[in-house]
Amino acid sequence: MCYKKNTMGNKRVADIIARTYFTNKEQRPLERNRILAIVGRYFNINLLLLGINIVLILLLILGWKSGMLYNSGTPLHDKASNESLLVASDKMPVAISFDFSDPQANGVVKYYLSLKGADVSKFKALAFDVRFSSGKNHSIRLEFVNNFREIGEIGIPSIDSGWKEIVIPLDQVPKITSWNNVERIGFIVDKWNVSIPKGTIYIDKVRFIEGT
Repeated sequence: MCYKKNTMGNKRVADIIARTYFTNKEQRPLERNRILAIVGRYFNINLLLLGINIVLILLLILGWKSGMLYNSGTPLHDKASNESLLVASDKMPVAISFDFSDPQANGVVKYYLSLKGADVSKFKALAFDVRFSSGKNHSIRLEFVNNFREIGEIGIPSIDSGWKEIVIPLDQVPKITSWNNVERIGFIVDKWNVSIPKGTIYIDKVRFIEGT
C-alpha cells in the first residue's frame, strides 16, 4: 500500500503556528504596556489613599493629644493632671453679657462649655472663679448635662464685682447619677437673680478637682 504525504495540511499548520507566534510576539510589547499602565493606575490610586489615611491618622493623633474641646467655635484645651482637669480657652475669662433693660428682652441668658463626653468620675468637685462687672448680691445657676440626658441644676448666690472662687461638690448636684460622660456645663443668668438690668459676668479657671 502506498501512502502520500499530506504536505498541504502540514503547510497550513506551519502557517498558523508562524502567524500565531509572530503575531503574539508583536503584541507582547502592547500587552506589557497595557498591563503596566493598569498597574501604574492601581498603584497611584492606592498611594493616594494611603497618603490620605496617613494624614487622617495624624490629625486624629494630634486631636487626641491636644484634647480639643469646642464651645461656640472656640477651641478649649482639656489639660488633665493627677489633681485637676482644667477647662480653659485662649480667651479666658469667659465674658457673658446680659441686657434685661428692654421689657421685650429674653429674661434668661445661657452660656455652655462643651466637654464632649469627658469622664470626670474620678473628681470630687467643680471649681471656678466668677465676678460681675458691677453691683452685688447676684445669683446664677449652673446646669450639668450628661450623655444620659440627665440635667442637674444648682444655684450660686452672693456674687458681686470682686472675684469669688466657687467650689461645687459633684455629689451635691441633683439628678446626675453618672459623671462618666459629661456633655456640657451651662452658666445661666436670670433676670430676677441679678441686681442690675445690664452688665457682664466673667467666668475663669473652670476646673474639676479631686478634693473640695
